[in-house]
Amino acid sequence: MELALNEVKTQAKKLCKAIKSDPNTLVKLKRSLKRTLVIPDEIKLKHCLLIISQQLGFKDWHHAQLILSGKQSLKDMPDMGKIFSNQACNKYINLWFVDYQQAKVTLSQQKNTSWLVPFKKQFIVVKKEYLLTLNISNNIEKLTTEINHDLYQGYNSHIWDKLVCEIIRKR
Repeated sequence: MELALNEVKTQAKKLCKAIKSDPNTLVKLKRSLKRTLVIPDEIKLKHCLLIISQQLGFKDWHHAQLILSGKQSLKDMPDMGKIFSNQACNKYINLWFVDYQQAKVTLSQQKNTSWLVPFKKQFIVVKKEYLLTLNISNNIEKLTTEINHDLYQGYNSHIWDKLVCEIIRKR
């Protein structure tokens, strides 16, 4: 479980370089940030890790690190962030659930045509078009068959790590 975590670090390094070469990058980002950051000349990698983590729907870098490293137990119903969601996904009608078991039942009724994805502490049952909006490769069926199209229960697997890495890289 290192692909996604390393991709966040890579994205943060790229962001740090971009901010240092063009301070307007930080100004553009401030609208979407939860906290005000330091001035561009004082930007550090830790600030960029925070920015990328927040863009993925995590509270902070520590929260992102805990989830993306695979160290979080699903028994605790963790906040999985918004990795499997973006603005473009809002145009689709999906089935939302607070209870994982209800989402799992719905997924089993729509076998091979739907996927279960986490969203913070909730669950969404989505169609392939939703996942393609996240820029996941077309071979999503092959990748997720092993985890039964369940991207929550598939957490802490190589497949989950690979998919999340791809989403982060292509966002």
